[in-house]
Amino acid sequence: MLDYKVCAQLREAGLTPPYTLEELISACGDGLFSLTKHGKFWQTNFLDGMAGETAGKTPIEAVANLYLSLDRGKDIVSLT
Repeated sequence: MLDYKVCAQLREAGLTPPYTLEELISACGDGLFSLTKHGKFWQTNFLDGMAGETAGKTPIEAVANLYLSLDRGKDIVSLT
C-alpha cells in the first residue's frame, strides 16, 4: 500500500487511483529497469541511467518513486 504523500504526488503527476504494481510499471513506459529487495527496502534501477535509482518500503512504492522520477525528469532516491 502506498502512503498518502506518494499517492498525492502520483495524482499531481496525472495518475488516478487505484494504483497497482502492474499499472505503475506500465506507466513508466518503455525502458528496462530492475526491481530488487535489499534488506527492508525495495530498489529500482533504471538501466539507461535516466532516472538513476529509487527505493521504497514495498515494491509498489519503489516503482511509484521510479515513475515520479521519470515524470520529473530528474534523479531521486526516496527511502520513505
